[in-house]
Amino acid sequence: MAIVVCMSETASTEQHHCQRPGCKGILTAPESVARGMSVRCARLVRKAEAIVELTGQFKPEQLAKAMAAIRSGLVSVPEPGLFVVPSSKNDGSTYGTTATSCPCPAGAHDRKCWHLIIPIVTDLARHSRRSLAKAA
Repeated sequence: MAIVVCMSETASTEQHHCQRPGCKGILTAPESVARGMSVRCARLVRKAEAIVELTGQFKPEQLAKAMAAIRSGLVSVPEPGLFVVPSSKNDGSTYGTTATSCPCPAGAHDRKCWHLIIPIVTDLARHSRRSLAKAA
C-alpha cells in the first residue's frame, strides 16, 4: 500500500533569505518574506539609515539609492569588507566597494558616491542597539 502525501498549493519548499548584506538568515514569517528582511534586520537597517541621514555626509537621493539597493537584495558580500554593489544605470554592471573606496565613475574622481553608503549602513546594522545609540 502506497502512502500519498499532497502538499497544498500554498505550501512551498523554497527558502527565502534576508536581504541585509552579510546576513542571509532564513525568513519564515510571511511579513518578513514580503519585507525581504527579518524584523530585527529591518529595524537595524532603519536605525543605520537614520544615522547616515543625520550625519549629512551624503545627499538624500544618494541615501535613497543605497537603501533601495540594500532592500532589493542585489548587494552581496563575497568576503568581509567587500561589497558588490549594482550600478544605478541598471546595465548589469557592479562595483566592488569597500568602506573607503569605490571604482565607479564618481569614486574614480574622488567624489562620494552612493555605493559608499552600503558598507556604512551594513557596519552600523551589525552593531548592537547600544552602539547605534552611541553613534547617533
